[in-house]
Amino acid sequence: MPAQCSEAWWLERFEQYDVQYVVLDPDQDNRLIQLLKVRPEWALDFGDQEGALFVRSDVFRERGAPEIRGDRIACGDGLALSSRP
Repeated sequence: MPAQCSEAWWLERFEQYDVQYVVLDPDQDNRLIQLLKVRPEWALDFGDQEGALFVRSDVFRERGAPEIRGDRIACGDGLALSSRP
């Protein structure tokens, strides 16, 4: 998270652009991770020392958690994210 961007700025962007999923790096985004953990509109789906995956709570309830298959994350709407380049 760039130092000049406050947590409130990010929350406003997430709302403005209807962001449903957020992947964060604990080394760079720890303040935002801590903020999203206590926000009721976000659910921590996965988190370890390498990263954190947050899902909008309404998406989490409607679609269920994204299904992780190996190095791919398959979401209920057919979107698939891969860690492969």
